[in-house]
Amino acid sequence: MSEFTAGLLYSAEHAETVETALGGLDFIEMVDGLNESWGVATMALEFFFALAVSASPPMMPPEMVDEAREQVLAISQQAPLLMFFNAEDHAWGYRILDKGEVVASFELDYEAASSMAEAALQAAHPGRQYDATGRKYTREEYEQAYAQVYADGTWRENMFKSMRGANPRAFALFGLAPEAIAELETLLEPEALVEAARSHAPALFDTVKRVIELLDISDLRYSMH
Repeated sequence: MSEFTAGLLYSAEHAETVETALGGLDFIEMVDGLNESWGVATMALEFFFALAVSASPPMMPPEMVDEAREQVLAISQQAPLLMFFNAEDHAWGYRILDKGEVVASFELDYEAASSMAEAALQAAHPGRQYDATGRKYTREEYEQAYAQVYADGTWRENMFKSMRGANPRAFALFGLAPEAIAELETLLEPEALVEAARSHAPALFDTVKRVIELLDISDLRYSMH
């Protein structure tokens, strides 16, 4: 995989059906076979993140997003779809669509705490400029800001909210073996992931690597533009 990798995936057994349907959508850039198990489609980055990332800032008119969402959901009436993204050191996640509904949704934002800490520092020290060393805040100020973020509870609740819909069992729609699904249920357990994020555990970044292995999508190297 490469940085900011994303794709709309579907089982190879449904490739003809899905690719025929996708061919009629203006925002689809390319469809291709990923491997023996998966087919993949790419689309303009602003479309993908509008459809697959809940915290994504608006990059296009809401009516365009709504129309694209309805079109993709309609295709899931014919075959289940997996929207998967991995932004390397920033975040990763997925959505599974089936029978016109989102049946699984998961996002892990590695930068959620730092974004909240930065916002708190900006609010506490408005107008502060970078010093000669390129720093705007001291180490002590950063440590205090992070401590406040973790103590407040908002960060924790937001993290849980973004992961509660993981529903690993939905991967059975793509033929994933029961033992692989069982491992996914362990890997995607919100409590453990939140604690790993809070302690900055290096193993946190290994989770997505193992998920990619279990799903057999390591060949996904399409970086959207």
